[in-house]
Amino acid sequence: MRLFDMLHLLPAALSLLCPQELPQEGTQENPLAPDDIVVTASAFAADPLTEPWAISLVPTATLATTARTLSESLRGLPSVSVQKTAQGQSSPYLRGLTGYHNLLLVDGVRLNHSAMRPGPNQYWSTVDSWALDRVEFLRGTSGIRYGADAIGGVVHAVSNLLTPGAADASLQTSGMVRSRMASAEGGWGARLQQMQSGPDWAMQLGFTHKTWGDLHAGGSTGTQINTGYQDDFGDLRFVRRLDDDLNLRLNLQRVRQVDVPRTHKTIDGFSWMGTSVGSELWRLHDQDRDLYSAALDWGHGARERGSLTLSLHRHEERRDRARIKSDDFRNDRQGFSVDDWGLNWREERGLDSGLLLRYGAEIHHERVHSWKSEWRDSTGVWSDNIQGPVAADATYSTIAAYIEPSFDVGALTIEPGLRFTHVGLNANVVDFTPSAYTQTWDALTAGVRATFWGNNDSITWLSATQGFRAPSLYDATSTDETSVADSPDFTLEPEHFLQFEFGRKGGHGKLRYEVVLWHTMIQDMIVRSPEGSGGVDVLKDNGDGFLNGLELSAAFELDETWSLSAVASLMNGEVDQWTADGFELRKPVDRLVPMSFYSSLTHHFDDSDSSFEAWVWAVGRSDELSLRDELDTSRIPQDGTPGFATSGWTWSKVIRAGNTLTVSLENLFDKDYRVHGSGLNGAGRNLIVAWEVRY
Repeated sequence: MRLFDMLHLLPAALSLLCPQELPQEGTQENPLAPDDIVVTASAFAADPLTEPWAISLVPTATLATTARTLSESLRGLPSVSVQKTAQGQSSPYLRGLTGYHNLLLVDGVRLNHSAMRPGPNQYWSTVDSWALDRVEFLRGTSGIRYGADAIGGVVHAVSNLLTPGAADASLQTSGMVRSRMASAEGGWGARLQQMQSGPDWAMQLGFTHKTWGDLHAGGSTGTQINTGYQDDFGDLRFVRRLDDDLNLRLNLQRVRQVDVPRTHKTIDGFSWMGTSVGSELWRLHDQDRDLYSAALDWGHGARERGSLTLSLHRHEERRDRARIKSDDFRNDRQGFSVDDWGLNWREERGLDSGLLLRYGAEIHHERVHSWKSEWRDSTGVWSDNIQGPVAADATYSTIAAYIEPSFDVGALTIEPGLRFTHVGLNANVVDFTPSAYTQTWDALTAGVRATFWGNNDSITWLSATQGFRAPSLYDATSTDETSVADSPDFTLEPEHFLQFEFGRKGGHGKLRYEVVLWHTMIQDMIVRSPEGSGGVDVLKDNGDGFLNGLELSAAFELDETWSLSAVASLMNGEVDQWTADGFELRKPVDRLVPMSFYSSLTHHFDDSDSSFEAWVWAVGRSDELSLRDELDTSRIPQDGTPGFATSGWTWSKVIRAGNTLTVSLENLFDKDYRVHGSGLNGAGRNLIVAWEVRY
């Protein structure tokens, strides 16, 4: 029996061997609870209820038990739709945008890069959600602090905080084993984690393995064949206290994904409500991702703190596809590799005048290579293409700096901000004329946020923030064939955005609430419109449009043991698009997120060691389609994607100190449903069993 196959047995064994007392952890967290701490809004630790931002939290309990991946952990949050091209290719739409319009951070380091595809993509699945303490979702444009390209939102995957031991501390050792099995997913996974600390230092080593089988949908759809794959994750973290207020943090992450199928494009796909079946024999994706970082963080109370981070992010993706074309068997293999060196400096300083000053700078330099080769039975040889999905040899550099003061005027706090961004693209060996391309872009973006502090339980804010995104390497040089065939375009203009937001959050007695209205103005967004009735080739151009929406969240303590929470959101949006004959028209944005509702009822038992949650999730019909949506017949039914409602429950029990058993039953009534734009259906009735042992 392999080590991987034995991992899921370890929690049960360790629960018998490790009975020592440990701090107990609850299994459910109120998304508006006052004790939560976030770091994304201000770039440093803060209470989310005192931050004038639309913030959502995904707690440890969700990441470790019910959620399968990072993207899927966002399900049910305001203005979120998690589209699933394949079981290993989930992509969240945040305020109507996905792909490179949303920013993903891992412990403060950006994972976005210039080879990232637009639209739904698979890159977020390379983050190990089981290694995280929490996920913070900062909704909306956050261009001043995190990058002018953070338009739909910022998702920050945050690991647990390693704290060095005292100067005279002895060697301390602790660990954790976690396993999860799910019936409809046909898979299981396990994580091993070991931590040691000593005088002025601490270290943590972790390893996660996940194996997913064929996904079983509800109703008559049943098993969706050839949808399984496997993940392997490893991480090593170290912290050293250099001085009372200065820490050195080292971080290493490794991810390997093997043979992730994109089934709906192949003959193993299936027709659902009239969708077409693919013709390819197979399409498999591998991903390797490594992240190395070294950070210094310092702080002198709440008035002065900062961080300096050096990082190297390496990402390689490979695709293997086989098909019959013109009675000729063809097998093409392509991929890209990115080495992204980054340097990030952030600081926050309180002045004697009462002014709070936030400022920083960020530098990224990417080296990108790509390749593609194809076998044809008719020739009997492998032939190499000029480039892969992007330019075969390219660099992409970004330099940015920002400043954001904050000052009070009575009960009003004003936060203006400026960010300067310089982007340079140098693409060589391009399958196009000319075969090389060099371009630079500069932008100065601004934002302002006004916060009114009412009583101690509520705040109201109004903000206006600009966004800017230069054409990426993928935009300018891609010849990729995913759902459509892209082609290089050196005439694209940078994208510009302006988002207005009005929000109020607070509480009254046992009620906590948040209301957010937002409107995004779009100028020159790069839009891909289908050329021809087949929808295979696309025309790229810059288009204008808008997005707007409403987000509502509330949580109410019914008594000391019962609580009720609910989240609802709706949005609308349109952007310029072009028909095959070049006629311009205004149509809904791709994959417009439908109205959604999520509610849960939670009970904490009197012994405080167990809890029970029942939930319902409802999504409206998606029949407002873009031109690309209308021709994406393998994923979207002709009349749009039907709405659905599904429900489930989760029970959690601390069996003994440090040993927690969680049992969930999802999709109680075995509903056959599909999230809009997905290439496969959601899980049917799904029994999930998770066991965690801390020692």
